Amino acid sequence: MVCRCSSGDYNKFISGVFGECVSGAKGVVSFIFGWISICCWIVAYFPQVRMNFLLKRSEAMSVVFLLCWIFGDSFNLVSCYMLNQLFTQQILSIIFVAFDVVLVFQHFFYLKAKNQSESLLTKFRVAESLVYAFLAATVVNNILWGGFYNQFGLGLKEMTYSLCKTPKELGKKLAQYIVGNVIAYGSIPLYLASRPGQIGSRAVVHLRQNGQVQMHQERSTRLPQRPTE
Repeated sequence: MVCRCSSGDYNKFISGVFGECVSGAKGVVSFIFGWISICCWIVAYFPQVRMNFLLKRSEAMSVVFLLCWIFGDSFNLVSCYMLNQLFTQQILSIIFVAFDVVLVFQHFFYLKAKNQSESLLTKFRVAESLVYAFLAATVVNNILWGGFYNQFGLGLKEMTYSLCKTPKELGKKLAQYIVGNVIAYGSIPLYLASRPGQIGSRAVVHLRQNGQVQMHQERSTRLPQRPTE
């Protein structure tokens, strides 16, 4: 929703698209970096979700890792809202939880799936790449068009727009502040506990694959050789 800010030096482009009051070069750079971080995390998470979906399996994902990760991200999400963190931080925490839910679902849904050929199923095809490019271009185009259009509107008749909503102050809500910090710090041990389980799960998968390769090689050497003339 388009809105105006009480300070006169705010960025009208950001206000017109996101309804956020961001002032000064430092604030704009911080806001941009926040969205870059969101895009990077989406790019980092998506290949794993895509591969699990195409292969119909997720053996390399440890149950301990997934559960600790989803609880840690859930704590992070709750603390972001309780402490009124930045808009980009709240969006990022929502993305984390959403991907965690998908990964947990895939892990249990594909638990008994059969192995398939990874090279054929996971290869990016031209049509799929074009769909991703089209979606990305559509999002960027809408943001740019909406931003410049609303920026122009704010410049012409700024006072006709309502004021943007500002984060609520936590000064008088000491209990909420304390609980939010406790929940935020509670996510740290969950993140740390998730790593050993994931490392162990990957080690088991690696040993299992090496064992299958070794068995195949042994069987090949035991086959009778064709006599040469």
